[in-house]
Amino acid sequence: GPSLGGAIGVLFTLGLTLGVALYTIGFCETMVAQLGVAASDGLCLTCYGADDGCCNNCSSVVQAHIDRGWAYDRDAFVQCSGVPIVVAEEVPLIFSFPGVDGYVDNVRIWGVIVNFILLIMILIGIGWVVRLQAIFLALIIIAMLSVILG
Repeated sequence: GPSLGGAIGVLFTLGLTLGVALYTIGFCETMVAQLGVAASDGLCLTCYGADDGCCNNCSSVVQAHIDRGWAYDRDAFVQCSGVPIVVAEEVPLIFSFPGVDGYVDNVRIWGVIVNFILLIMILIGIGWVVRLQAIFLALIIIAMLSVILG
């Protein structure tokens, strides 16, 4: 009946609200981390004693160990883990807003922008998004094929 349906609807609405907020934060953190950090501007990762310089990628740290004749374990190096290396407080942000200092504040501002874009999409209507789903699917398939094919 209506009493049970209303209770389920309220829980569903609360869950969706929290879900959208978390998805937005996750998207904005990833966007700022991937697009907002310049690895060449000040980032200097350790070579684990094999070199005095910077080893900012996997090949440079491995080459430093090979040059020294040292044994190495690729899994022990952060540069070879496949996880993006972000030192949020030490590296300047490329896509930073004027007067905004810090990684967290940039994530918050991008979150507001993304939520505003979502609001505009809802106010205009989702019908056009549904019509574009074939194009979105094609883009995803192309991206997957480019990863597979290298």
